[in-house]
Amino acid sequence: MINCRIENNTVKDDGSIKRSSGGGISLPHTSYTAVIDGGTIAGNKIDMSAKTSAASLLEAEGCGLDCSAKLGSITIIKGHTVIENNQCIPHPHTSKFCDCKGMGIFCGGGRLTIGETGKSNDESPEILNHGNSIPERVDVAGTALYINGGSVSWQRGRIHDNGPNPNNTIKNIEGTLSNLSETSPS
Repeated sequence: MINCRIENNTVKDDGSIKRSSGGGISLPHTSYTAVIDGGTIAGNKIDMSAKTSAASLLEAEGCGLDCSAKLGSITIIKGHTVIENNQCIPHPHTSKFCDCKGMGIFCGGGRLTIGETGKSNDESPEILNHGNSIPERVDVAGTALYINGGSVSWQRGRIHDNGPNPNNTIKNIEGTLSNLSETSPS
């Protein structure tokens, strides 16, 4: 995908399964190689309001991008790709809560590369403006990036302005994060 705009899409699942994923892009749960080069993934939502699941805890994964679900799947984000302001909308029933894993990106068991060595930050991805306004009854782990057993190589680019808790910007659960960007997430 080169210079594509994936904006203002909504996944609104009214089924009884408690999990939804990929508000903007959901890549397959098979082996693949996908390259996202430039463009925007912004304003996408996972809307849990119509879920009929009896579960009191609903699960959202990757409001902007759900990728690298399986070993052998490879996602490469390069160029000035902007992943911004993706979010989760809770169920209206006050007894239902939402566990949101990765408002920007959810990375499963495969590989994810962010940016390219030798490029400036202006030529590299930005992941921003997630987690600044989290609705009630939504718990977010990894406002910018949630790593669930995958392998992430952050080579260049900026991950910034993703809520008041910089320790929650990237959440790594049993995966690996190689930060070659020489910058810290915020």
